[in-house]
Amino acid sequence: MPAEERSRTPSGSSFVPSSPLSSPIQQEQSRRSRRLQGRCADSDDTAEDSPSDSSEGDDPSNRNAMSKWGSKRFAVVISPPRPPAAKRQQQSQEERRRNREPERQYCTQKCLAGLANRAALDQACPNITLHRTMSQDDNHPILTARVAALLEAQLNNDRDNGCRPLKFFGAYGILFKMTLAKYGYTFVGKGTIEGLIHHLQHEAKVYEYLSKLQGSLIPVCLGSVNLKEPFITDGLDRIVHYLLLSWAGDSLDYSQHCDFHQEARRLQKELGRYGVVHGDVRPANVTWNSELSRPMLIDFDKARLVRKRPLTSSRPKATHSHAIKRKRRSLFQVDV
Repeated sequence: MPAEERSRTPSGSSFVPSSPLSSPIQQEQSRRSRRLQGRCADSDDTAEDSPSDSSEGDDPSNRNAMSKWGSKRFAVVISPPRPPAAKRQQQSQEERRRNREPERQYCTQKCLAGLANRAALDQACPNITLHRTMSQDDNHPILTARVAALLEAQLNNDRDNGCRPLKFFGAYGILFKMTLAKYGYTFVGKGTIEGLIHHLQHEAKVYEYLSKLQGSLIPVCLGSVNLKEPFITDGLDRIVHYLLLSWAGDSLDYSQHCDFHQEARRLQKELGRYGVVHGDVRPANVTWNSELSRPMLIDFDKARLVRKRPLTSSRPKATHSHAIKRKRRSLFQVDV
């Protein structure tokens, strides 16, 4: 893939809406918008008569305006509106992001899979120069667990350092582009609010169970991060938790690389070999990864683990009581 293509924001996303019309975050934004409209509706008459030119605002005769509320009249002092604290924080975040060094391209699947499996560096990774600078050889300079720990410290020191919202909304969060500044590892983070953390924790458990499929069928999972102070988004959502994942590619909705129904059946069959049911295989949850020239499956918030009946073996026959217990366990189905 050309270097300039990997650094752009993808037309699709590795995290796309699972249910765009029912997203808790988007619903909360809609409720806030309706409340603000209701508060402002009664002041429209006053605003129409208020001076808009800043030079007129210095005239004492223009400082007061009258607004009607039933049969009573109240004096209203007209002054420039001051943005709320959350909005001011969000504006300062944008200013700090603009002053950062140019953002990095996403690390390859092979790079992050190698990091997770303690394998050698991927020579094709666009960030290998910084990876190698921090390493004594061709191996990754840190362990996977350190990525989440170091990024958590980095973000708790400065929530904008290596963290940019991509403005793709899902049922349980928002997608961010993230970089571990010291080592150059670049990936995505699914950020969510306090009340929805358990959905991403469930998904993290599924990724852990499917560790052998990471970097090929599903993204590489690098752990989770918790913020001491929330990241305030444009919609004033307070993001406090991230699930760290490799960038899986563009949404299959925007790609003509393969037939969705054929690939969906193959992906579900491949996933089923590991005893996992995805629960929501559809175009929005399947991406096309140009690096691997294959589709990848994402969004495991509805996935469940099915423990299969154990295979027969040549071991000695178990006693009757042990056989009954093993049979019960093999038929047990549980959500991870």
